[in-house]
Amino acid sequence: MFFDNTLSWKVVSKDEYVKSASDSDLEYCYYIHTENGVPYLRADIEYGGEIELRAELMNFALVPEGSNLSYSMNISDLAAECRGYYSGGIGFIEYETWDEADDNVLNDFLSVRTKTQPVTPIYIICRNDSLRRLIQVFPDADLFLLIKDTVGRDLDEAV
Repeated sequence: MFFDNTLSWKVVSKDEYVKSASDSDLEYCYYIHTENGVPYLRADIEYGGEIELRAELMNFALVPEGSNLSYSMNISDLAAECRGYYSGGIGFIEYETWDEADDNVLNDFLSVRTKTQPVTPIYIICRNDSLRRLIQVFPDADLFLLIKDTVGRDLDEAV
Protein backbone atom coordinates (compact mmCIF):
# COMPACT_ATOMS: atom_id res chain seq x y z
CA MET A 1 0.00 0.00 0.00
CA PHE A 2 1.36 3.43 -0.95
CA PHE A 3 0.35 6.58 0.89
CA ASP A 4 1.30 10.12 -0.14
CA ASN A 5 1.00 12.41 2.90
CA THR A 6 1.48 15.59 0.87
CA LEU A 7 -1.48 15.04 -1.44
CA SER A 8 -3.56 12.73 0.73
CA TRP A 9 -4.06 9.72 -1.45
CA LYS A 10 -3.69 6.05 -0.79
CA VAL A 11 -3.30 3.11 -3.17
CA VAL A 12 -5.49 0.28 -1.88
CA SER A 13 -6.58 -3.18 -2.95
CA LYS A 14 -9.70 -3.61 -5.05
CA ASP A 15 -11.48 -5.07 -2.02
CA GLU A 16 -10.62 -2.02 0.11
CA TYR A 17 -11.81 0.27 -2.70
CA VAL A 18 -15.12 -1.59 -2.96
CA LYS A 19 -15.66 -1.55 0.80
CA SER A 20 -14.94 2.19 1.01
CA ALA A 21 -17.08 2.99 -2.04
CA SER A 22 -19.96 0.94 -0.68
CA ASP A 23 -19.94 3.02 2.47
CA SER A 24 -20.08 6.40 0.72
CA ASP A 25 -21.76 8.27 -2.08
CA LEU A 26 -20.87 6.52 -5.33
CA GLU A 27 -20.91 9.74 -7.35
CA TYR A 28 -17.28 10.31 -6.42
CA CYS A 29 -15.95 7.25 -8.26
CA TYR A 30 -13.93 7.96 -11.41
CA TYR A 31 -12.08 5.72 -13.84
CA ILE A 32 -9.23 7.69 -15.42
CA HIS A 33 -6.92 6.14 -17.99
CA THR A 34 -3.56 7.87 -18.36
CA GLU A 35 -1.45 7.42 -21.45
CA ASN A 36 1.93 9.15 -21.73
CA GLY A 37 0.86 11.43 -18.89
CA VAL A 38 -2.40 12.45 -20.59
CA PRO A 39 -5.51 11.54 -18.55
CA TYR A 40 -8.81 10.47 -20.11
CA LEU A 41 -12.06 10.17 -18.18
CA ARG A 42 -13.37 6.74 -19.14
CA ALA A 43 -16.22 6.20 -16.67
CA ASP A 44 -17.90 7.46 -13.54
CA ILE A 45 -21.00 6.81 -11.48
CA GLU A 46 -23.76 9.38 -11.33
CA TYR A 47 -27.09 9.89 -9.72
CA GLY A 48 -29.09 10.26 -12.92
CA GLY A 49 -31.30 8.41 -15.39
CA GLU A 50 -34.75 7.02 -14.81
CA ILE A 51 -34.00 5.45 -11.43
CA GLU A 52 -31.34 8.00 -10.42
CA LEU A 53 -28.26 5.73 -10.37
CA ARG A 54 -26.15 4.61 -13.33
CA ALA A 55 -22.61 4.25 -14.65
CA GLU A 56 -21.50 6.59 -17.42
CA LEU A 57 -19.01 5.50 -20.07
CA MET A 58 -16.94 7.93 -22.15
CA ASN A 59 -13.42 8.61 -23.41
CA PHE A 60 -12.86 12.33 -22.81
CA ALA A 61 -9.49 14.05 -22.45
CA LEU A 62 -9.67 15.75 -19.06
CA VAL A 63 -7.87 18.80 -20.46
CA PRO A 64 -9.00 19.08 -24.11
CA GLU A 65 -6.88 21.08 -26.54
CA GLY A 66 -8.00 24.69 -26.68
CA SER A 67 -9.76 24.53 -23.33
CA ASN A 68 -9.09 26.68 -20.31
CA LEU A 69 -9.00 23.60 -18.07
CA SER A 70 -5.88 22.70 -16.08
CA TYR A 71 -4.50 19.67 -14.26
CA SER A 72 -4.25 21.87 -11.18
CA MET A 73 -8.08 21.90 -10.89
CA ASN A 74 -9.57 19.50 -8.38
CA ILE A 75 -10.55 16.11 -9.76
CA SER A 76 -14.35 16.37 -9.53
CA ASP A 77 -14.45 19.86 -11.07
CA LEU A 78 -12.15 18.78 -13.89
CA ALA A 79 -14.28 15.68 -14.59
CA ALA A 80 -17.45 17.82 -14.67
CA GLU A 81 -15.98 20.69 -16.71
CA CYS A 82 -14.31 18.56 -19.41
CA ARG A 83 -17.73 17.31 -20.54
CA GLY A 84 -18.61 20.80 -21.77
CA TYR A 85 -16.07 20.38 -24.58
CA TYR A 86 -17.77 17.31 -26.04
CA SER A 87 -21.16 16.61 -27.53
CA GLY A 88 -22.37 13.07 -27.34
CA GLY A 89 -20.03 10.17 -26.83
CA ILE A 90 -21.49 9.09 -23.50
CA GLY A 91 -22.89 5.61 -22.98
CA PHE A 92 -24.74 4.40 -19.93
CA ILE A 93 -25.20 1.26 -17.92
CA GLU A 94 -28.73 1.63 -16.59
CA TYR A 95 -30.96 -0.56 -14.49
CA GLU A 96 -34.63 -1.40 -14.14
CA THR A 97 -34.93 -0.86 -10.39
CA TRP A 98 -33.09 0.99 -7.63
CA ASP A 99 -32.24 -2.32 -5.92
CA GLU A 100 -30.72 -3.68 -9.15
CA ALA A 101 -28.66 -0.50 -9.57
CA ASP A 102 -27.58 -0.45 -5.94
CA ASP A 103 -26.49 -4.10 -6.16
CA ASN A 104 -24.63 -3.82 -9.48
CA VAL A 105 -23.46 -0.32 -10.37
CA LEU A 106 -20.12 -0.43 -8.56
CA ASN A 107 -19.17 -3.84 -9.95
CA ASP A 108 -20.26 -2.80 -13.46
CA PHE A 109 -18.26 0.43 -13.13
CA LEU A 110 -15.14 -1.49 -12.10
CA SER A 111 -15.64 -3.89 -15.03
CA VAL A 112 -15.74 -1.33 -17.86
CA ARG A 113 -11.99 -1.49 -18.34
CA THR A 114 -11.18 -3.61 -21.39
CA LYS A 115 -9.37 -6.82 -20.58
CA THR A 116 -6.83 -6.22 -23.37
CA GLN A 117 -5.37 -3.11 -21.74
CA PRO A 118 -1.76 -3.88 -20.81
CA VAL A 119 -1.67 -2.12 -17.44
CA THR A 120 -2.93 -3.36 -14.10
CA PRO A 121 -5.67 -1.16 -12.62
CA ILE A 122 -4.71 0.93 -9.60
CA TYR A 123 -7.32 1.66 -6.93
CA ILE A 124 -6.87 4.96 -5.13
CA ILE A 125 -8.77 6.65 -2.32
CA CYS A 126 -7.98 10.34 -2.33
CA ARG A 127 -9.00 13.83 -1.38
CA ASN A 128 -10.40 16.07 -4.09
CA ASP A 129 -7.01 17.56 -4.93
CA SER A 130 -5.24 18.38 -8.16
CA LEU A 131 -4.80 15.54 -10.64
CA ARG A 132 -1.30 16.76 -11.56
CA ARG A 133 0.66 14.70 -9.00
CA LEU A 134 -1.28 11.50 -9.68
CA ILE A 135 -0.55 11.64 -13.41
CA GLN A 136 3.12 12.37 -12.68
CA VAL A 137 3.35 9.29 -10.47
CA PHE A 138 1.17 7.13 -12.74
CA PRO A 139 1.76 8.38 -16.34
CA ASP A 140 0.50 5.15 -17.95
CA ALA A 141 -2.18 3.63 -15.76
CA ASP A 142 -5.81 2.79 -15.24
CA LEU A 143 -6.78 4.69 -12.11
CA PHE A 144 -9.98 4.02 -10.23
CA LEU A 145 -10.32 7.04 -7.96
CA LEU A 146 -12.66 7.31 -5.00
CA ILE A 147 -12.82 10.83 -3.60
CA LYS A 148 -13.58 10.86 0.10
CA ASP A 149 -13.26 14.47 1.27
CA THR A 150 -16.19 15.67 -0.83
CA VAL A 151 -18.51 13.49 1.22
CA GLY A 152 -17.27 14.87 4.52
CA ARG A 153 -15.01 12.04 5.64
CA ASP A 154 -11.43 12.29 6.68
CA LEU A 155 -9.19 10.15 4.47
CA ASP A 156 -7.55 8.49 7.47
CA GLU A 157 -10.93 7.19 8.61
CA ALA A 158 -11.94 6.18 5.10
CA VAL A 159 -9.65 3.16 4.79
